[in-house]
Amino acid sequence: MARALITVLYDGWSFIYRPNSPAALHMVAILANCPTQVKPCLGLPADPPAWLPETSLAIVWPTPNTTRGRLEWEQWVLPGMCRRIKADLLHMVTSTLPLLAAQPGVISPAGYGAGWQARQRRKLTHAIADTRPTGFIDRLRNALAGGGMARARGLFWPEDLRTVPPTGITGPVFHLPPLALTETDALRPGSQAENAGLNLPTGYFLYHGTAHPRSLQRLLDAWSWAAGAIGEAYPLLIVGLEEAERERVEHMAADSGLQATVQALGQVSPWALLEIYRGCSAFFYPEAVSPWGDPLRQALACGKPVVAYDSPAADAIVGPAAYLVPGDDARALGAALITVVVEEDVSQALSNNARERTSQWESDRYGGRLLAAYQKILAEPARPAASAFE
Repeated sequence: MARALITVLYDGWSFIYRPNSPAALHMVAILANCPTQVKPCLGLPADPPAWLPETSLAIVWPTPNTTRGRLEWEQWVLPGMCRRIKADLLHMVTSTLPLLAAQPGVISPAGYGAGWQARQRRKLTHAIADTRPTGFIDRLRNALAGGGMARARGLFWPEDLRTVPPTGITGPVFHLPPLALTETDALRPGSQAENAGLNLPTGYFLYHGTAHPRSLQRLLDAWSWAAGAIGEAYPLLIVGLEEAERERVEHMAADSGLQATVQALGQVSPWALLEIYRGCSAFFYPEAVSPWGDPLRQALACGKPVVAYDSPAADAIVGPAAYLVPGDDARALGAALITVVVEEDVSQALSNNARERTSQWESDRYGGRLLAAYQKILAEPARPAASAFE
């Protein structure tokens, strides 16, 4: 018999410390499309931000943004919150489920550094950052996460992503419809006023993704092939950066002689971020994709032309709605950027394909499938995870 109301605790760490990350954007999308049979509770390591959806109950336990703080948050604070609110489920967007939580846990993987992306990275000549843990706390967190993954009661995976889900989970894989915040969701009070203070150009290319130095260098290398022809009219806007990352971008752009055509922005609210998406001329993304909360889906949802590297994951998400460049070819990427603003028929065709592709992304369909997955998980007895550390 299905429960009348399911109480779910969602991990809101990224809301406070990385509000423009795939994890935060996917969590916002879940909360915006949560079925009425679910009572959403949001665990936060600091006071709720002003943009937080009003439909969720915020539970705050102050926790610093440190490696040790993150470990304590995942392994002790979140299980404690679950007990406090008598949660039926713990829903996380990272692969770090607590090892000893009494409540069932599920994972919707979101992030640029997730282990499942190894195949994508190997297809790029210049790999993204090596994310292996280096310090003792990192190694401990990684070891505990391995045990937590083995205890996961389910993995939620986008049904449009044909790549193989991560291994190490004994629970079932639930394939759910694609999900992104829509333009209607983005029209929240204050987002336009927030962006008015950013001095955005009239037309621009948008990059929103990882800020690792290798990724930024690959981005700027490609941009250098297009900046001379179109950079003055269509500068490159890089958004979602922490202060140290903004300084890194500015220094790297100056070293490449691109400072006049590159603008680095900090982190903004998710609603303001989507206004920035809506205002761009095209979306530029020479990176591996994230399973959930991926910037490519956000760009498609806003009907924007996309220029990206060709990969099985990217092709599965965007299909004919993007100009995909094979291999790690900076010059070809630059040529593609020029094409989408100079040849209006190409840009319009990509935009039309994006709108057609995302017109099938029905939020109520996602909510219904999410609810069915929750109910199925809670209806089945937990299975022992004897192989957690084997």
